[in-house]
Amino acid sequence: MDSARIMVVEDEYIVAADLRERLENMGYSVCGFLHSGEDTLAQLATETPDLILMDIIINATPLGLKDGDPLPISIDHLHPGQTVVDLIYWATPLLNEAASKGCATLNGLGMLLWQGVLASELWTGKKPPVDTMKNELARVLDGGR
Repeated sequence: MDSARIMVVEDEYIVAADLRERLENMGYSVCGFLHSGEDTLAQLATETPDLILMDIIINATPLGLKDGDPLPISIDHLHPGQTVVDLIYWATPLLNEAASKGCATLNGLGMLLWQGVLASELWTGKKPPVDTMKNELARVLDGGR
């Protein structure tokens, strides 16, 4: 059986080299060693790894829905160049802290939008008005937060 081909995306050379060595010692094949998401997208045009390891944090907990919720992770784990995603639909304390540390941030509004778009299309067989849905979500959530 062939070993899994793993692409490593890491902007810290020492961390990436250590990951590569550890993965290869475990029998995996490291097919790419890239420094940014942009480099990764370009490489994916010609390379199809089985797995991509990236410096990303995804919060899928409800922490951040209510005022006073604790952060789901210590801000000591955040550093410039990371991507931090919070599946909550608006800016949360986690996303605000991440942005202040130089991280790229993304909330869950796009996920909510496209879940609705795809569900509507599945149930009706028609393409829904995506821009209208996006604007309405922004209006409703803006008023509620």
